[in-house]
Order: sequence, then structure tokens, then C-alpha cells
Amino acid sequence: VGNLIKIKGFEYLIEAISLLPVQYSDVILFIDGAGHLEFKLNHLIKKYGLEERIFLVGPRPHNEIAKWMNSADLFVISSRKEGAPVVLLESLGCGVPVVGTKVGIVEETLQSPTYGYVCKPKNANDLKKAILKSLSKDWKKKEISEYAKNFTWVKAVEKNLEIYKEII
Repeated sequence: VGNLIKIKGFEYLIEAISLLPVQYSDVILFIDGAGHLEFKLNHLIKKYGLEERIFLVGPRPHNEIAKWMNSADLFVISSRKEGAPVVLLESLGCGVPVVGTKVGIVEETLQSPTYGYVCKPKNANDLKKAILKSLSKDWKKKEISEYAKNFTWVKAVEKNLEIYKEII
């Protein structure tokens, strides 16, 4: 889920899928979003012969995102740079593990392999390794969604209030 722009690193995700071993040929990737890189990403999908495995589904209405996430076995954030990607927390909230690059709050949020794995940005091979590790793991969806409750707006406000109280 994300705009089809360079900063999101979708080209590395597409390449990573192309590098998966043949026993993972049933892995299907849906990319939700729109942007100026749509033509380039479609070209990469064709270049790697992945037209039957990678689908650019266009932008989905916000009320459909949870349905897409809940049907996923894994959510991947392949960004080159991020701040605090909301989709990270939404995915965890749905109980879906995340593979994400070491950008923004991704590494801090996925500090335990109980919730997902972190890899280097701009590195398709490292992304592939994290995806493979994730696909072979038996995830505990309930534990992942419980963990996500640590990242609500209420929790964020409580943490900020604690900081302000300490300063005062």
C-alpha cells in the first residue's frame, strides 16, 4: 500500500520476488496505489516474467485496506525512506507480520522477530532473505495484533504527557 513513487522502493520488492526460489512460485504480490512510476513498475514485472504473480491493483478505497491486509500472509514495506508509515501499524493491527526496511520507525517498531523482520533499504537480495524467513515462519496473528495496541493515539498522547511531566 503506497504511492507508486521512487521513495517507496517498489522496484526492489519486485526484484526480490523475482529472486525467490522456485518452491515459492505460488507467492502473489498485490501493490495498492497509484503514481507516476506505474509504467516503470509494469515494465519491471514484465521484464522478470511476473505478470501472473505481481499485480498493481491501483488505489483502493480506504475502507477496503483492512480487508486486503487481513487476507495477506505478509506485508512488505520496501521504502528507501520513511517517517512513521501508518500502514506498518495498520498491518500489525490486523495481525499481519511485516518485512520492512530500516527506515523511519520501522526498525524501532519491529524490534522483535515476533512481529516481523527488518532488512537494508535499496537491497533486493536482503529483502528476499527477509521475505523467505517470514514465509517459513508460523506467525501468531493474535499476538501481533495485541502488540499493535501499543501504538494507538491514546498511547502516544500518554507517552508525550509523561515526557512533558518529566520536563516540568
